[in-house]
Amino acid sequence: MPCSPLRHGSKWYVIFVMIASYPHGATGAEPTIAWRTDYNAARKESQQTGLPILLQLSSDNCLYCKKMEVTTFRDPAVIAQMQNFIPLKIDGNREPQLVKLLKVQLYPTTVLASPDGTIHSFIQGYVAIDQFKDQLKRTTDLVAATQKAARPEPPLVAQVSKPNETTLSASQSIALLETAKALHKKGSYSEAWEVCTILENSPDNLGAMLLMNEMRTDAKQLAAITHQTSLKAAALQLTLAEAHIATGKTREASECYDLAVRLNPNAPRAKIVEAQLTKLKGESAISPIASPKK
Repeated sequence: MPCSPLRHGSKWYVIFVMIASYPHGATGAEPTIAWRTDYNAARKESQQTGLPILLQLSSDNCLYCKKMEVTTFRDPAVIAQMQNFIPLKIDGNREPQLVKLLKVQLYPTTVLASPDGTIHSFIQGYVAIDQFKDQLKRTTDLVAATQKAARPEPPLVAQVSKPNETTLSASQSIALLETAKALHKKGSYSEAWEVCTILENSPDNLGAMLLMNEMRTDAKQLAAITHQTSLKAAALQLTLAEAHIATGKTREASECYDLAVRLNPNAPRAKIVEAQLTKLKGESAISPIASPKK
């Protein structure tokens, strides 16, 4: 991925590389930016502290990333303002899915976002000190205003939440995402997908979107999701068939048995179901099938 344009073949490129590698008289006592490098941990910290997140996507061979390191990120005023952020630096070459999701075109790319994942600034390329300070202040002001608006005065009469209005908390979202990752790791792709869909419409949905995108673009994983979903559907059709039999609805039960066999023809119960289906089609009523002995 290209960096911000620069004449790499000129003598100025060589001079700048030398400057970028020079320590500039820095000592251990000087303030520095405590960059985080783990995306999930940084998001969790942002949610727990209420501080906005500053994500910079860069690469090892990006000249303008190095320029920001020795200019913008060395400025005392910038460092002081960044105490109000969770700073996160990610190597874009190691996180291609994140780069694709954010539609990053060049390095460095700086993203300023609220703890809930709302993006306030998306800056591609080198950012000078004054411009960067303005962006930091604008983001902190927006986040502070949003957080203040989210804390209204308590009503005189307690309000009862509507049953269908459920909002996931930050801790619930993180727990669900970890569950989805664990299911995905052990190959339960359809279950992982279902958990991700719960997070899909929540503000903190980036991790779920990345995981869903991985499954969506991998033919083997997508095939596994389809197969696993078919197995679940077949089991539900069998349950529904037995419910129909219990109420004397043999035609509906027959349709459910037929669909269950087509959804999962290789299941251990398939032959039993086929036998019941044949019997059911020739009779007006039938008792529910018994589960096969293991």
